[in-house]
Amino acid sequence: MCRLLQPNWGVVTNVGPVHIEFFGKLESIAEEKATLIRSLPPDGLAVLNRDDTFFDLLRSAAPGRVLTVSMRGNADYVCRQKNASRGEAMIEETASREAFALKMPLKVNTTSSTPCWPSAVARALGVAWDHIRYAMEAYVPLPFALAREDDWPV
Repeated sequence: MCRLLQPNWGVVTNVGPVHIEFFGKLESIAEEKATLIRSLPPDGLAVLNRDDTFFDLLRSAAPGRVLTVSMRGNADYVCRQKNASRGEAMIEETASREAFALKMPLKVNTTSSTPCWPSAVARALGVAWDHIRYAMEAYVPLPFALAREDDWPV
């Protein structure tokens, strides 16, 4: 698919056991996801989960620019404060030291469901925080989009 589509950007939110029956082990899933990152052009962009166990593998696969997202810190975009039950998050953009409060109409309590991901991508495209807030608040989730409050790190 990567050869056919020739992506310029790649986002890997996490490496988990989804479809493990086809891959056998998490390392194989990580390698498959790294295929997307390796296929990016040198002027492309990879957006990666700094908290993921396989971050180093994915980072080393990137031929160009990498933006990082974290729920804990030490990343380009960090979800600093969260209220899962109200779908609220405070996103910090490390480079600018800007912090921005966002509210989404669903529980955002896993690294893969945090508003850091669309915020990082939108900011890389030059979108202003006010436009990101508007889009997040207008978002209507699919009826099966579930998140568990116990997925939030303490």
